[in-house]
Amino acid sequence: MITNKTMERIWRSSYWIEIDWILIDENIFQEDQYEFEIRNKDDMIDNLIQRIWLCNNSDKQLMKDDLKLLINIEDEYILSSTSTNDYIDSTDENYNLHCNNILELNKTLWK
Repeated sequence: MITNKTMERIWRSSYWIEIDWILIDENIFQEDQYEFEIRNKDDMIDNLIQRIWLCNNSDKQLMKDDLKLLINIEDEYILSSTSTNDYIDSTDENYNLHCNNILELNKTLWK
């Protein structure tokens, strides 16, 4: 299980991402090789606030809804969909599945 409170599974810095103390190849996320990426929740909230401020179309309500959802997540890091506004935190039943899938994909890239 990934728990951000103890950093048991995920750690992200400006330079690397780790899951279970295993270094994750950034290309997985930079090249959209997986449907979710590991993101810092607070950074996402900051980004959304800026986008809401600048937005003047119908997307504004969707961004506000995302903001409300993100604010209520306790985790420091979440999984964010690369194609939709779907977010997965450690309380989601699929959280560990996705983290394990990222670890498996990572193994193929380090060979």
